[in-house]
Amino acid sequence: MATTVGTTYWYKVKAVRLVEGKDQASDHSEAISMQCRPAAPTVSITRSNGKPKLSWKAVDGAVKYWVYRSTDGVNFKYWDTTTKTQYINTGAQFSTTYYYRVKAVNGANVVSGFSSTRSILTALAAPTVSITTVGGRPYITWDAVAGANGYYVFRSVDGKSYSYQGYTTKTSFTNTDYEVGKVYYYRVKADNSELDTLTGDALDRTAAKLVAQARAWLGCKEADGSNKEIIDIYNGRKPLPRGYKLGYTEAWCAAFVSACAIKTGMADIIPQECGCGSMVRLFKQLDSWDESDARIPNPGDIIFFDWDDNGYGDNTGFPGHVGIVEKIVGSTVTVIDGNNKDDAVGRRTIEINGRFIRGYGVPKYKPSPSSQVRSDYSNAVSVRAETSAPIVNITTCAGKPRIYWNSQGSMTKYWIYRSTDGVNFKYYDTTTKTSYTNASTDIGTTCYYKVKAVTARKDKTVISDYSDIVSIQCRLAAPTVSITSSTSGKPKLSWKAIDGADKYYVYRSTDGENFAYWDSTVNLTYINSGAVKDTKYYYKVKAVSTANSGINSAQSSEVSIIAKK
Repeated sequence: MATTVGTTYWYKVKAVRLVEGKDQASDHSEAISMQCRPAAPTVSITRSNGKPKLSWKAVDGAVKYWVYRSTDGVNFKYWDTTTKTQYINTGAQFSTTYYYRVKAVNGANVVSGFSSTRSILTALAAPTVSITTVGGRPYITWDAVAGANGYYVFRSVDGKSYSYQGYTTKTSFTNTDYEVGKVYYYRVKADNSELDTLTGDALDRTAAKLVAQARAWLGCKEADGSNKEIIDIYNGRKPLPRGYKLGYTEAWCAAFVSACAIKTGMADIIPQECGCGSMVRLFKQLDSWDESDARIPNPGDIIFFDWDDNGYGDNTGFPGHVGIVEKIVGSTVTVIDGNNKDDAVGRRTIEINGRFIRGYGVPKYKPSPSSQVRSDYSNAVSVRAETSAPIVNITTCAGKPRIYWNSQGSMTKYWIYRSTDGVNFKYYDTTTKTSYTNASTDIGTTCYYKVKAVTARKDKTVISDYSDIVSIQCRLAAPTVSITSSTSGKPKLSWKAIDGADKYYVYRSTDGENFAYWDSTVNLTYINSGAVKDTKYYYKVKAVSTANSGINSAQSSEVSIIAKK
């Protein structure tokens, strides 16, 4: 029977029974009435930029909706009004659980009953990421997120499967490990892992409860027998795993994790075992295993180690140790483990995706701790990695221009361009090395150079932009000097003629450090006739052009000798 919202309807009821084929009815009941109200909305809740977002379908006849909020799930107060079918609580505080109910209201201000209660924990806003290349390298940037003290960067080569790439406290990230010509995809999460948000009622099945128990046993050790309480709790489990009773001085890292689970009433979500390999198998049976050693863990995760890990690729070796993740600050994971290096319960730290991590047991806590300190993923961005232009430097080698540059990773060769006026460059030569000496130059000429990095990729050649221009004036080569004693016992220097030089400057020192101009000669030998007997002298020689001092050579390498007479 159709009714109209806002209309009050009165009802009476008669009871009827069939007697000898005829209906016999009672008297009317007392009249009762009710005003027809809009249906209560069916509300769902998610987060939008870390803030609570409520959504519902339009209610027939409703023109607006009243939103009620609570921070304890009991005491609700009117919070806001909206004419839409969604509501984002932009003023919600970070790391706070809010509870919501909604009422539908029609044009006559007839109000529905409350919707069901929905709650959510606020998180950091997800960064909004943009991407470009700098020097060919993927370069991603984002605005700072309020409340964040760092950011996790994730990368994918197919836009679907992302893995941890790095952590930064900045609002930008340059990916230096890449393959030229390949497309990479990136997403970012904001982080506030320095905030201690592990909370939960004592009866909850939370990570906070497990970590608190692990902390309570810090310092328990074999040396004074204080570890016996842990072993006794493990051995008290019925039935005993594999029927094996663990000794007090046997390896007890897995028993420590097991005892924490038993003590906190979470034995159904955290397997009990005295062997790490068996514990991994049981986590897999519970569908609570993360094979990736690059996982960004949460407090309460069970971390397994393989001390034989070589540090390359995903570790699939046999686990030899286990502990409980206590906290994550930036890229550093703090672990509480039993039977550590001091045969005690203690702490150790390891970097995310660090060597020796085998994988993680991920208990199904309620609530999950991950949402408490990290944002949702940012938008995905992608870019094709290009080759960067080489960073070129220049010097001289035997008076000739020598250019050198940084390696461009997967690039296979380099094209060199030369100019004598700094404007008109022409291709000059190719090299597979990261340096090049231009032997065919004229003394006194200024030469300018640019370099491109080159490689072949499938059906095309990938070529970088030009490097910056470098230049140098071609100079005389520095002499190669030898020294001996003359027939008179004095130091005698000798060298071969240098093209373009018409004389040579001689520099002398008595300590090998402080050289001063001493003499000049047009010959290819020089005898220091004024040298004092038994004194050690050091010498350097410079080739000189009288016509153009700007092209004089650098000083030669030093030579030394003790004057004999």
